[in-house]
Amino acid sequence: MRCHDDSKIFKKAGSLLARRDHSRWELRTKLIKAAPASQVDRLLDRLEQLNLLNDHNYAYNFALSRMHNSGWGPARVRSYLLARGVGKEIVDSVLEQACKEVDQQSMIIKYAQMGFVRMKSRIGLPEVRKMISHLRRRGFEEEMIHSALRQILSARLLNNLETGE
Repeated sequence: MRCHDDSKIFKKAGSLLARRDHSRWELRTKLIKAAPASQVDRLLDRLEQLNLLNDHNYAYNFALSRMHNSGWGPARVRSYLLARGVGKEIVDSVLEQACKEVDQQSMIIKYAQMGFVRMKSRIGLPEVRKMISHLRRRGFEEEMIHSALRQILSARLLNNLETGE
């Protein structure tokens, strides 16, 4: 059942935004089920005017949170935000800003050390390759991964990794 009453759709938007921030696209996708597109777009414009809906703030807060608290790298954050309808320009700007504030190398070192401790075995090439693959999936760039691992792995193991022996 679609509601056409402005107060009902405003209340629904408020309820969704009270739970968590949304991108404009996400909120539109959820509200379009309850009201005509023109009504939803007017509401979204009004929410932006009131600064209750702001894709830049949403993306920035999301990026910092995921990078600090969840160990996500920039590539994974980028993919997530783009999938949530945040514009490429906003995503690029936010990631540039967030990467200045987050020490990715320290995050990788901390994350890798915890992972190696959990493995509870002698760390060899298979374990290091597994960790590199895992860090790639988390969205970190290859050079950043290798730079961080150079700080915690033995010279012998690094040489074996680089030569493939």
